[in-house]
Amino acid sequence: MNWWDISVRYGIGPEVYYVPTTVVVKNPPYGRAYGHYKKHPREQWNRIVLRDADIVNMVNLRYVSEYYDYPEDRVMKMRGQGKDFVAIDWTAAKESKGKKNRYAMDDGKYGKKGKHGAKEDKKDKGKGNDRYYDDDDHGKGGKSKDWKEGPGQGKGKGKDKWD
Repeated sequence: MNWWDISVRYGIGPEVYYVPTTVVVKNPPYGRAYGHYKKHPREQWNRIVLRDADIVNMVNLRYVSEYYDYPEDRVMKMRGQGKDFVAIDWTAAKESKGKKNRYAMDDGKYGKKGKHGAKEDKKDKGKGNDRYYDDDDHGKGGKSKDWKEGPGQGKGKGKDKWD
């Protein structure tokens, strides 16, 4: 299914994808979607049909701008220049100056430990691939010791909501 069909199936209207901005948007890749929003009064937005590319661009625009508190117009400009969202995310994270900067904990390479082959802490020695987990079951298909079942969940207590 495409993203629009999924949205319709779950009752998600085009107003969810709209990201308010102070700039006038005319050019790709956002021009088409914003043209629809501009053309129709807000109470008629339920008539708008978005393409997959429009939905992907709008969702990523919202994510980057809200998560990093990054200006929407800068995201739109980078996307209009052909940058993909991996590069835009990286730029926004670096420029966010510590605001929810997921790359601030390391030098941006391979996670906390740095490059592959970095020295292990003494307490981690000998635990192999499970060295970042609290117990040996985690990561091998088992549940963590601190895992808590929700009400009505667990063995023999009904179906999971995804069944």
